[in-house]
Amino acid sequence: MICAVEKSLQQKVSRSKDICKRLSLEDDVSQSKFRIIKAATNVLSKVLRNIISEEIKEQELSIRLVNPFLSGLVNDPDKDVLLRLTGLITVERKHRGITKKRPDITTTTLNIFNFGPSIGFDEVKQESKANNNHALSKYLIRVALFAKSSTNNNNIKGILTYNIVGRSAIFYINIVLHDGLRSLFLLPSKIF
Repeated sequence: MICAVEKSLQQKVSRSKDICKRLSLEDDVSQSKFRIIKAATNVLSKVLRNIISEEIKEQELSIRLVNPFLSGLVNDPDKDVLLRLTGLITVERKHRGITKKRPDITTTTLNIFNFGPSIGFDEVKQESKANNNHALSKYLIRVALFAKSSTNNNNIKGILTYNIVGRSAIFYINIVLHDGLRSLFLLPSKIF
């Protein structure tokens, strides 16, 4: 995906024309492929043409790259599924016994006029933390705890969790195999 974005940035064609061209493919490809195209076009609309020498911090990384990409993949207004940057307490956080921290991004369902259960959790960290295994493990445990809480409180069989560090993303699925038995599976992915 990043190759398609870089290629578009190097061409003389305007971004808006390239984005329109990519989005016009909706009828020609499968729904899952179109979600990836939509994610790439969202990133293309936000990414800067020149590389910034300063390290991008978590909030800007979430807003500029992660939110456009993940919203293209998981947002589905027709099925009431929404990606949210969480500066708020999630439904799962309100239950005692969960970490007091909040996830950086959640994927939430909608129940008519209210937010429903969260079905995905994300932690976004800057590139400088990529080699800090202790911190990365802590972030993974945090999203796993949110996933456990959501499966317990909402009777959900699986939750998508992801850790994004700099320009790399690791996707996991947390599945309830049996009462009290859960497994966290690494999904094959190579994103940014």
